[in-house]
Amino acid sequence: MRAKKLFISIITFFSGLKLAHKLMIIYSVVIGITIIVFAGQLINETNKSTELDLIRDSRDLLKETKYSIEREVDTCYRTINAISGDYDTMSYIKGWDREDQTEVVDFSMELTKRILLIRNLSPDIYQIRIYVSNPEFPEIGSIIYSDSRLKNKKTIVTETMKYSHGYWQFDHPEVNFNPGTLERKNVVSLFVPLRYSNYKQLGFIETSMYTDTFFRHMFSQSENQNLIAFVIDYRGNIIYDSKSAFAKKYNLDGNGLTELYKGYDLKGQSTEIHIKKGRVPMTLISDYIETLDATICYVVTNDTIRKNLNDARTLIIAESILAMLLMSVIIYILTNLLLVKIKQIIASMRKVEDGKLDARVNVSGQDEMSELAFHFNRMISKIGDLISEVVKKQEAKKNAEIHALFTQINSHFIINTLQNISMMAEIDSKYELADAINSLGKLLRYSMKWTKEYVRLKEEIEYIGNYILLMNIRYDYEIRLNIQIPPELMEYEVLKMMLQPAVENAIYYGIEPLGQNGEITIRGYSDEENTSIEIIDNGMGMDGESLEKVRQALTSDIPVDMRLEKKGNGIGLKNVNERIKLFYGNKYGIEITSIKGAFTKLTIRLPGVSQS
Repeated sequence: MRAKKLFISIITFFSGLKLAHKLMIIYSVVIGITIIVFAGQLINETNKSTELDLIRDSRDLLKETKYSIEREVDTCYRTINAISGDYDTMSYIKGWDREDQTEVVDFSMELTKRILLIRNLSPDIYQIRIYVSNPEFPEIGSIIYSDSRLKNKKTIVTETMKYSHGYWQFDHPEVNFNPGTLERKNVVSLFVPLRYSNYKQLGFIETSMYTDTFFRHMFSQSENQNLIAFVIDYRGNIIYDSKSAFAKKYNLDGNGLTELYKGYDLKGQSTEIHIKKGRVPMTLISDYIETLDATICYVVTNDTIRKNLNDARTLIIAESILAMLLMSVIIYILTNLLLVKIKQIIASMRKVEDGKLDARVNVSGQDEMSELAFHFNRMISKIGDLISEVVKKQEAKKNAEIHALFTQINSHFIINTLQNISMMAEIDSKYELADAINSLGKLLRYSMKWTKEYVRLKEEIEYIGNYILLMNIRYDYEIRLNIQIPPELMEYEVLKMMLQPAVENAIYYGIEPLGQNGEITIRGYSDEENTSIEIIDNGMGMDGESLEKVRQALTSDIPVDMRLEKKGNGIGLKNVNERIKLFYGNKYGIEITSIKGAFTKLTIRLPGVSQS
């Protein structure tokens, strides 16, 4: 309501301006809208292109990060294979005898040399440990320990039995058995069962790397404010760089990252989904690392670039508005020079406004202003002729109103007479005749009482019921009326006399040619968008050619069926269709379907109940 008042105020203000001012405003608005739209489209296209480039670059980074992680995974497996494949080491652990302690020192020295060699070949490896299940086997240096030291031994046993590739433990605090070591860093560990040939399990081998080494490529991007990389392990835990500039900028921690992809299944597939952090649009791309049963993800956004582009758009628009204002002043001055002749015509028009119909405009020349003056003079002459014509029309209108009054009086007389006849029939116990006369009276009263355009649907249905009752008196066979309309739809307001032409058409061209009992079904249903009322008869139906002619006639200037106009009440299907479109809009109206020898269905589309 407030918007409507504002719109009316603007229109009123604009209408009161002089032509020069109007032209200046129109020019300013047209040029301003053009500049704003152009700048907006340019910035939007640039933003889309930038976002696509950012996502493409992030996908390349994702591939590089995945390759880097897979390379570290391969290093861990090669390290373990180098130890578990050493026959002498495995043989010694398997066949160790507590009674024979002579070879322990030699074995320790040899094993230490092998471990140092492996670590020199694989410098990313931080720790290599062997956990022996034999509780009597001696712990040797920082390499061999009893598996009783493993706090999560039960989990390791369960996981290594479940997965053939071993048990991965991500980003956990380093377990250091040397109490003198104060520094603790987070590591990634791989535990694999230690076996000798087909012999029973001897224990476990652990190899570990620092977390920032294992995920070095991912952690190397911590300064980038447009993206963040993280890994989701098979337990759903998040591994990410807490020093990430992106995480600090958008206040993200592990829980915050989890919220970004909440509701999406990222496991086992490559994905690209569009998400939001507050009002900031972001894109999440991911890939699956099968060996680790983990998913690596990148979240990217061009929010910073978008803000810069928006600032550029604001600057372009501001500069364009200043230039537009300058041009508007120039246009205003030039327009006033061109409108000198129009002012002369306006002066003559004001004389006519005061009632001087003999006023004429005297403008020389061959330009548009002279042509306007010529047509103005002709218009004044025509006005004189029209005044006399209007007087004649007013007189004719008054005569028509008097005639309509007489017609209404005659209609009232007919209805009153029918009521008297009905009473006489009831006195003579001719009840069927009395009912028929009452039904006819109701039809006449309903059609005559046209005080408003809309009526409730149940009033229309009641009218149709009376109409069918009269038709059944006329014919030797019975026409059944089947109403399938929910009670709540009965209160829906429709156009008056909307259903009768359709029912009449169904009787005359569907049921009457068959000369036997027939049925007309009126069905109604509604949703938020549309209300549909169907009138279905089980009569002759139409073939495709006839049906197409009727459909074309509904939307053309050709009457639907002149025979219907002769038999019906003069309203007709085409009239109903045009009234529906006039009152409700062009997307509503009548639709017809039919099958020869089966049925004809006429569907009336109206607005939904919530829109009515």
